[in-house]
Amino acid sequence: MKFGSGVKYFIPFAFLAIYLIPLSHLFFSQPLGISLASKFAGVIAFLSIFTQVMLGAFRDFFKKIYNPLKVYWFHNYLGLFTFLLVLFHFLTKEFVWSNLMNIFLLNSGLGISLGVIALYVMALAVISSDLKYFFKININYKIWHAMHLLNYSLFPIIYFHVLYLGTIFESALNFYLITGLLIFASMAFVYRAFKIISLSKKINK
Repeated sequence: MKFGSGVKYFIPFAFLAIYLIPLSHLFFSQPLGISLASKFAGVIAFLSIFTQVMLGAFRDFFKKIYNPLKVYWFHNYLGLFTFLLVLFHFLTKEFVWSNLMNIFLLNSGLGISLGVIALYVMALAVISSDLKYFFKININYKIWHAMHLLNYSLFPIIYFHVLYLGTIFESALNFYLITGLLIFASMAFVYRAFKIISLSKKINK
């Protein structure tokens, strides 16, 4: 088996393990019900944001080992799916409906406010991308690109949201796993930033 072929099959299993470890902890530590479904949606969305960061930062690498068109569409559909999961996670919280105005105005404490900020950022990025790619609405590229780059801020924002409010960090394994993902996502952002700066210099020459 060639190296590229091995990596091609290893990557999906690696991401699957990243999802299954915290989800397994939740399943075995929390009672069944809407609260568990809400937490499942939140964790899946959180880890899907990490997946999106990886797809965005290392898109050239992924396009080399997978079908480029499939990578492109998977990236777009995963963004929409993640946003829907976040909405479900948000709307199934009991305190939301009794504190809706305070929540949207960021007056409900740091932990909750971080989650709402992430919701705002994601809505901006997903809606602008969907308008551009699914509805073929012309959006100025520089404006769209700036909004799209906001996605890189989502993982650290939600990391601290989970740190303040989440139950998955009750497990030391989950804490070290997701903290490791945060470090990796931060490195991916730096890598992507250098790529953009390098490309910009080449264009301006």
